[in-house]
Amino acid sequence: MKDILKIIKWYIITIVIFLITAIIGIFLYFRYLDNRPFVQNGQAVISIIENLEDGQIVFLDDITPFDWDLLHAFGPYTPPSRKAETLGISERYLFQDVGNEGTVFIYFLYEERLVARMFGSSWSRYSFRVPLGITMPEDELEFVVEIIERELSDSTREVRVLSLIE
Repeated sequence: MKDILKIIKWYIITIVIFLITAIIGIFLYFRYLDNRPFVQNGQAVISIIENLEDGQIVFLDDITPFDWDLLHAFGPYTPPSRKAETLGISERYLFQDVGNEGTVFIYFLYEERLVARMFGSSWSRYSFRVPLGITMPEDELEFVVEIIERELSDSTREVRVLSLIE
């Protein structure tokens, strides 16, 4: 009888250790999801955009320090499920926020894999003027930079707007 209790106790301890390990693993996975390369690549582009000058003309390929072959632009209120279907990737890699007026969600793909994501709006430090709901290939996407002063409740903010030159 004591042997059976020891075996049951051993199984219970093993299961508890396994469950704790699984819970910690799941937590760490979702905790560090934002450190994925596609997030870091998006942040790299943002830091480059913040240094662009008013009136400067740039090719998007020159300010993206990663390989990509398609750019997808989505407007505000586009459900993540529709974005995932269009991009052919899991919703968990997408911005879950549907944004507000003036928000543009940009996703870069390379060989059908997400390599960068970013969004811009009239209230952030950068924004985009591109046709929404379309896919654009890498070929020579040329933008002009416009710096706009936005009045906030207690200050002003420079917004760099990248407008596609068609």
